[in-house]
Amino acid sequence: MSSRITYLAEYIPFYIIARGFSLLPFSLSIKAGRMIGGLLYRIDRRHRNLASGNISLALGLNSSEAEALARRVFEN
Repeated sequence: MSSRITYLAEYIPFYIIARGFSLLPFSLSIKAGRMIGGLLYRIDRRHRNLASGNISLALGLNSSEAEALARRVFEN
């Protein structure tokens, strides 16, 4: 039962946000999504570092190039 509550606690806010985005014009929802992705890039240090490290290892990029690509990934 606990996992069902956790599932619902994660699903309901996501559903409300996704539903809100579906009501916006497409161009506005793209801009809002990019802004949210950029905000998450700045806030979520653990995943930002993980993404940059993985990109650097997989593509052989230096750290600044990997960080720039990771930011674009978050925004996408």
